[in-house]
Amino acid sequence: RRVNELCVLDDSGKAIPAQFRELSRWRSNGSLKWVLVDLQSDLAAGDSTEFRLAKGANPPPDQRISVHETERYVRVDTGALRFMVRRTKFNFLRKAWLREDGGERLVVDAGSEGGVRAIDWEKREYWSHGDTNCVVEVEESGPLRAVVCAKGVHVDAEGKPFCRWVVRIHAFAGRSDLKVFHTFVFDGDPEKDLIRDVSLHLPLDFQATGKKRPGRVTSMMLDNDWFSLPVLNDSGRKYVELIQERDGLAKLYFETFNKLPLGQIDVARIDPTGEVISRARPFYYQAIETGRRAPGIMDYSTPEFGASVAVRHFAEQHPNEIQIHPASDTLRVHLWPEHGDAMNLSRGRQRSAYSGQEGIGNAVGLGKTQEFTIHFHSGPEPDLPFLLAQEKRVLFMLDPDYIARTKVFGELHPHDPESYPEIEKALE
Repeated sequence: RRVNELCVLDDSGKAIPAQFRELSRWRSNGSLKWVLVDLQSDLAAGDSTEFRLAKGANPPPDQRISVHETERYVRVDTGALRFMVRRTKFNFLRKAWLREDGGERLVVDAGSEGGVRAIDWEKREYWSHGDTNCVVEVEESGPLRAVVCAKGVHVDAEGKPFCRWVVRIHAFAGRSDLKVFHTFVFDGDPEKDLIRDVSLHLPLDFQATGKKRPGRVTSMMLDNDWFSLPVLNDSGRKYVELIQERDGLAKLYFETFNKLPLGQIDVARIDPTGEVISRARPFYYQAIETGRRAPGIMDYSTPEFGASVAVRHFAEQHPNEIQIHPASDTLRVHLWPEHGDAMNLSRGRQRSAYSGQEGIGNAVGLGKTQEFTIHFHSGPEPDLPFLLAQEKRVLFMLDPDYIARTKVFGELHPHDPESYPEIEKALE
């Protein structure tokens, strides 16, 4: 009847740390019907393990998340990553520190470069940090996972609002990766408001490593190729972009305005586990690489630390774009790409082939959500197998007999090929 009576047992029968949240109860007797369960486990590709929900004591985790709220900030500490979020003028992560042996390293120090941005057809910029009335709250605060939710509108330099945004940040105990859900909600005029860009910006604090600007390397994936290239100078015109333009067409742009010596760009062919199959060292001045599919993975690093991003369904939810802007050391994840056609949500008449009736579309209230993982890591090397795994989730299954016995979906008809041969054949 209470979630504090529950525990999770692993395949050896040992209770492991878990987090529980009540979702619904049975109307008949008031006992628990649905419970959300968080747990942590490592699985290699193709492996499986078994967990059991049971009555018993829930052991505390070795590391647990702590959340501290003040009037100005929400502070979250996972044990591996510590970050703070502003309650007003939201600029995503105000500051973040990565825990390393012997102390902490400042990895994010965001100002006006950080946050959520929208650009209209006239190239007017609207930022989340322009909204002084945004709402930032802690939606969940458990020992294994915490969720910070921020909601507001994009506001330009003159105070004009434009469309709504929602950002949810999921943090996990003992981990330095964050799962982010960025939602754009259109509430403008579909006939007038064309949108050039919707993006979330994360400025990295590479300057904290010393007075001299450290050497930086950016890496990204296109098809099965992993490209790495140096960032040579502080030119504001330099950029690196990974774009899934449409189905079957992905592009990688990198522009240096300086000739790169032979061997400066490293291209590695990798397998799905991140193992290198072959390498090449081509020569480029200004290059556009094309492929069929971009997995949506990019990394930006120095010898001391780096940050990786893995966008889920990047290739399928096209058009999509990830950018590195070395002039501000900013990693940009675009929900709608800056380079490409505008988002056009104007109304249009269309006759239904099914009913023959004519309908008029209206995009007001339309929302799009993008899910991605940000992983802060020590040293220059990204965790490529971890990033690749963000696209492929664990397949979690309950015993069908257990589902039938709990009647959580109501009465289930047993296997009955005599009465329902066509249905049973389709199910089989």
